[in-house]
Amino acid sequence: MSITDLPLRPTRAEDERADLRTDAGVRRAWLSYGPELRRYATAQLRDAYRAEDMVQETFLRAWRNGERFDPERGTLRGWLFAILRNLLIDAARARAARPRLAQADADAVAPDEIDARLSTLLVAKALQQLTDEHREVVIASYLHDRPHRDIAASLQVPIGTVRSRLFYARKALAMQWGIR
Repeated sequence: MSITDLPLRPTRAEDERADLRTDAGVRRAWLSYGPELRRYATAQLRDAYRAEDMVQETFLRAWRNGERFDPERGTLRGWLFAILRNLLIDAARARAARPRLAQADADAVAPDEIDARLSTLLVAKALQQLTDEHREVVIASYLHDRPHRDIAASLQVPIGTVRSRLFYARKALAMQWGIR
């Protein structure tokens, strides 16, 4: 008798002889009850992939605990459904215990102090790579938010020189950071 010759639904007598500790027993149970368990799990989870995982876990647990199946207490089908139901309950409890953050909540999380310090160190290192003239203009313009006219007056250089130094400083920083 081959696996394809097995009846679709085992009889009670076949359930009593089922030995889930063997490959043949698990295969027979999988072919007999797998599709029904999968449909039930899919309906409960509304996710075919997770349902398939749950059914596989059901048969894995049945195989590991095959000696615990007692045909006197019920059918193999009922026992497999009980295992699946317990897995579904455990999964629901796990999801409830660890609710997911909404995307808006995840984006709203403020950067911590370490990120701020790292950013400060990176900016300081980048500024050190500039010439004194370029660094002076960048700090005055971007960090102190001074207008180009005031920077030119305080450095006693033409405003075009300030703008030129800013242009080349930005270009140097972009090259340093690999930005085009």
